[in-house]
Amino acid sequence: MVEKREGDYAHQLENLKRQVSGQFVNNPALCFIQTEVETVADSTIDFEVRLIRSLAKKPTLEQNKERTIQRKDFNPFLPPFEPGIFISELSQSHRLLFNKFCICKEHTIVVTKEMERQDAPLTKQDFAAMLLAM
Repeated sequence: MVEKREGDYAHQLENLKRQVSGQFVNNPALCFIQTEVETVADSTIDFEVRLIRSLAKKPTLEQNKERTIQRKDFNPFLPPFEPGIFISELSQSHRLLFNKFCICKEHTIVVTKEMERQDAPLTKQDFAAMLLAM
């Protein structure tokens, strides 16, 4: 778990960054997805949008039905993790994982340790964990 010590945030962040960089290179668990980058401007803010053309060929739910039934209870964000996916415990409530289907270098995700609805409002703990990972 990332240690919490006063005045040591920059050091923790640098250690986490080194850990992510070291584990990303040649990680067989990760599948890099090729994207096309477009910039979309909104007022004075430019946003980088990544387009994944290969998703047009993604299997449909019907095609994946048998696999889905066999893996009904599987959750890739809860242990046991596929080797190479787990990076670090961020806090009592959150972990840092590699995004298995990464679209950019060192693509990570911050996940809760307990199952939560994806449409639930973000909490203070969510923001604290994101701050550690950014």
